[in-house]
Amino acid sequence: MTNSIFRHADYNKDSNDEVKDFSTLVKYHLKTKKITQVQLSEDIGLSRSTMNRICRNSNDKGSFFKPELDVVYAISFGLKLTSIEAEELFNAAFLVRHNAIKESLDKKMSLADANIILYNKELPIIGN
Repeated sequence: MTNSIFRHADYNKDSNDEVKDFSTLVKYHLKTKKITQVQLSEDIGLSRSTMNRICRNSNDKGSFFKPELDVVYAISFGLKLTSIEAEELFNAAFLVRHNAIKESLDKKMSLADANIILYNKELPIIGN
């Protein structure tokens, strides 16, 4: 077993060796499994507009698409991903936020300070 969360070099990294985002992985799986956005959205009950935002990586408000946990799970089932592939998709969707939270905890920051960091990185803040 590999230590790397993202093990598929042909889709998970760009030329600068940076991990690609959730949208890129979804598009990769759609292409390799020969499934259209429309088919996937119908199979999992996701609106076509949401599927379009995922593939464009845009929330239509000038920011990147940030999926909810249930959307990641639904897409994983719809694409018939293995548990490893689903974990990679999950990590692409949430790892940046998780790492920012982990770093804030390690620095013993307050929740308010952690939320400022999350907000500045255009990530969902913690709480209401």
